[in-house]
Amino acid sequence: MKAAHDRQKSYANKRRRPIEFNVGDSVMLNLVVKGNYSFQEKMKLSPSSDLPAEVDEQLNYVEQPIEIVDRKKKKLCRKVISLVKVIWKHHKGSYANWEAEIEMMKFYP
Repeated sequence: MKAAHDRQKSYANKRRRPIEFNVGDSVMLNLVVKGNYSFQEKMKLSPSSDLPAEVDEQLNYVEQPIEIVDRKKKKLCRKVISLVKVIWKHHKGSYANWEAEIEMMKFYP
């Protein structure tokens, strides 16, 4: 088992190379949005993403809903989920997405 482990480790190390970035380099990032979203979305950061004014030292901010603009019911196999379309603060333009009404009531009563 040890010999097989060492052999696989040597194969992997031959293909690895240290990666270093400098200030101003363009890089591609993947972002997994977590939190009070009804569905996790995997998206890429835009290079021109502006930071909101309420950012703390760890670059965190609390996102607040502005208004609910629409409602709909989504039918799954055996249950129906109520969804609301929410416009969020800190987004350019008219950014709105569908969130579960139960989670919106829990996080933003």
